[in-house]
Amino acid sequence: MRPALPITGFLLVSGTFLCFSFHGGAQVSKTKVQMEEIPLREIYTTSDQEGTKKVPGQGGDVAAKHLQAILETQGLMGASNAFLARGKDIGTAVRATRAVFVFGHSADVPADRVDGPKEKQHWVVAYFGVGGVGSRWVIRSVSRNGDRFRITFGKGRIAEVSVSQQYFAWIPVGELSPGTYSIELFDAENKQLSLSRTVTVPR
Repeated sequence: MRPALPITGFLLVSGTFLCFSFHGGAQVSKTKVQMEEIPLREIYTTSDQEGTKKVPGQGGDVAAKHLQAILETQGLMGASNAFLARGKDIGTAVRATRAVFVFGHSADVPADRVDGPKEKQHWVVAYFGVGGVGSRWVIRSVSRNGDRFRITFGKGRIAEVSVSQQYFAWIPVGELSPGTYSIELFDAENKQLSLSRTVTVPR
């Protein structure tokens, strides 16, 4: 007689995912996976979206300095992108983003500063593309479900069509345990996944 195969199932109860594992008819383990929503007020963007924090494309602070370097080096990048970056604050997170867009670092692992010790805090970086000045794309929500981060976005408004800007977002997600994470951009209007990337946080 062959041994019973283990069965794993998921159940959504009031925003909480319950993971059940059974073997031979007996429950072996039960794990709660809490879905977490990240408030818009914690998100930094280059758009004019209300409720988020604006990262200026020019100025004297660290974030503006590194963002300006990205914009000057890369020109108008059309394709969307998403990955993880390390940074103790928005300035160092934008600096780590620069390592990917300017210095060609891989996004298979969290982007980090070119020199110096690794930062412990992580950020989800999303790049939506190029559009008129204003809020061409707006973030509807950002959620974390275990090792998956999903950014749900939609169309916003454009204040100036004759001038183009690049749309970035930086979302603080704290310290992450070693493992593989999924970063997703989900189009709310077309109800489909527009981009997905796996990133490995090394030990």
